[in-house]
Amino acid sequence: MKIAYDNAVAHKIEAGADMFLMPSRYEPCGLNQIYSLRYGTVPIVRATGGLDDTIEAFNIEHGTGTGFKLPNIPAPRWFVACARRCISSWMNGFGAAFN
Repeated sequence: MKIAYDNAVAHKIEAGADMFLMPSRYEPCGLNQIYSLRYGTVPIVRATGGLDDTIEAFNIEHGTGTGFKLPNIPAPRWFVACARRCISSWMNGFGAAFN
């Protein structure tokens, strides 16, 4: 067993995920949400810094957006609610909007 950071493995994990939760309180840029967009992994981010700049909130009425955004508040329940909204959108046929 190897206990160390492995960039290739990190990318494979993110590429194989259905959703990527990035609850950063402060993020001047952020690369993982951009990797998520490249790999087709739906990003769930806090609306702060570069995360707010690079992710367009999903609009269920128009089927547009690149991920899900949470308000910039420190309440963990918002992440659970957003993850549920993401899963619900996927189950109601909006999964294709992210591919």
